[in-house]
Amino acid sequence: KSRIRNLMKDGKRFSLPYFTLYFRSSPSFKMGFIVSKKIARPTKRNYVKRLIRHFWREKFKEGDFLFVFKKEITEAGKDRILESLNKVAEEIKCQNF
Repeated sequence: KSRIRNLMKDGKRFSLPYFTLYFRSSPSFKMGFIVSKKIARPTKRNYVKRLIRHFWREKFKEGDFLFVFKKEITEAGKDRILESLNKVAEEIKCQNF
C-alpha cells in the first residue's frame, strides 16, 4: 500500500477519459490496477487489464505504473482503449522517460 501511495503522491499523472495513469521511473518494471467492483462485470474488467498489460509490456521495460480505471472504460471498445494507450505511451516517451 505504501508503494501505491508514494507513486500517487510523487509520480507523474496523465488523466484520460478511460483511466488515470500514475508513473515514475524505476529500474524494475511494476504495474498495478485500481478498479472498483462497480465497474462492469469481472470478465470485462479482467479483459481490459489483460489488454493493457500486453500492450504496456511491449512498450516499456522498466518503470512503475498504476492505472486507475474510470467507469467509461467498460463502454469503450478495444480500438479506443489502444488508441488512448498509444497517446499516453508517446507522451511518456517524449518526456525522456
